[in-house]
Amino acid sequence: MEDTSNLKTNATPAEPIQLQSAGTDHWAIVIGVLIFAVLVICAYLLRFSGATFSRDPEQWGQLGDYIGGVLNPAVAMAALVLLAISVQLQRRELRAAHEALTSQAESSAQTVRLNAITLVVPWLDQQIAEKQRFLEQLEKVPSQTRLDMPEMYFDKINQANEELDELRSRKTRYLAESERLLDKALQ
Repeated sequence: MEDTSNLKTNATPAEPIQLQSAGTDHWAIVIGVLIFAVLVICAYLLRFSGATFSRDPEQWGQLGDYIGGVLNPAVAMAALVLLAISVQLQRRELRAAHEALTSQAESSAQTVRLNAITLVVPWLDQQIAEKQRFLEQLEKVPSQTRLDMPEMYFDKINQANEELDELRSRKTRYLAESERLLDKALQ
């Protein structure tokens, strides 16, 4: 799993500027298409400036074909460019959202782990105390009983000491891990 502790979930000051710039680009494209449309109509009017307005629907149809034929490719190209810009912005937003969710998931996993450790450490303390009490009780066994069953007596002491060492080792590991998680959370 990659280290996402240095990822920023908040937007940097440069990002809103880029988004505003992209918004300005959108308006520049729309205004460019409108200016082109006005130029197309002006070119038509200049070419046929002496002509009167026709009452014939066929000639109006030809005017519509002319304007549509010249403007449609420009409008389609502008729509394609705007679509490409929109896709690019969505990718950037998805990437930022993915980074934020990854960071949040990692943080949540650390919190769950830390909570589990805080539950386990008191249990380990209880187990250590029980093993210590057991060893104290073994020491109170009368000398004669120890001499009668030395192998069993020393096996129990060794086993209890090994278990006690293992419990202390686990507690030390859990405490070190909880300290590491807390340090990481505070960064």
